[in-house]
Amino acid sequence: MHVIRGRIGQYKILMQQEQLRPYVMGTERFSKTALFSMLKHTNHIILKPIVGMDVLVVEKQQKAFRLTTNLETMEGLEGTRLYESIQQVIGERNYVLQPQLNSSFQRLITVQKRNGQWFVTASSKQTASILESFAYFMHQAKLRKIALLAAEQLGPFYPLCECIVLEMSINLAGDVAITDSFLHFSVSKWNQYQSIAKFMPQTDLLTQATFTHYLKKYPLVFLKPCNGQQGKGIIKISKRNRRSYEIQLGRQQWVLQGARQVWEQICKILATETHYIIQQGRSKSVV
Repeated sequence: MHVIRGRIGQYKILMQQEQLRPYVMGTERFSKTALFSMLKHTNHIILKPIVGMDVLVVEKQQKAFRLTTNLETMEGLEGTRLYESIQQVIGERNYVLQPQLNSSFQRLITVQKRNGQWFVTASSKQTASILESFAYFMHQAKLRKIALLAAEQLGPFYPLCECIVLEMSINLAGDVAITDSFLHFSVSKWNQYQSIAKFMPQTDLLTQATFTHYLKKYPLVFLKPCNGQQGKGIIKISKRNRRSYEIQLGRQQWVLQGARQVWEQICKILATETHYIIQQGRSKSVV
């Protein structure tokens, strides 16, 4: 069975499961027609590459639109200018469109296969918010049940995949949507961590929320690409004093003030093709 990896392929697999269909966020290939058709029904659209981690956000503003990328925000874009601005950013790459669930928060739910059975092993915040924590607390059983159904549906199509991360939206009303799925094979550090967590420093998937939490809690942290090898792509962040941090990537170094500036710099230098983990550093830890 030949199965194509990527957002469109995995979306189609999830939609084959009748119980999952109500919880899978609608996904379409990006085109001018699809963009403006979707904007007739929603004020907030997410664009993602078919493969990769880059994200663009389109928001309706009265008679115009705002386009936000990893590097900049463009305001007051009307009609054709919005489409042309998106094309300038994405170039020849293929992207998909998704509406955003109203007043929602995102969670990354990790499901791992052990002895042929899937288990939820981790839940990672995307943003730090009291309301997000409350929504998750109220509806976590529903999230976990849907995540397990999704893993059981995707698993047979990717038999070598041992770990699946589901990006899921949840709001206070209990509306749930699967907005993405990421396959982690045996070489993935995140997959490996699930089995040996009790022997390892504290580790989580890298999100803005986990980044902020780790920077506050630990004087030294490492960011590592899930699929990297031989120390390539590892970023070291150390606290110099109360507000000053040093970032080190290979021979490159930056000294910045405040967690927000550090996060903005990290967003600029991280590769957009892979997940990263964030890990508690130890003074004599082996990278």
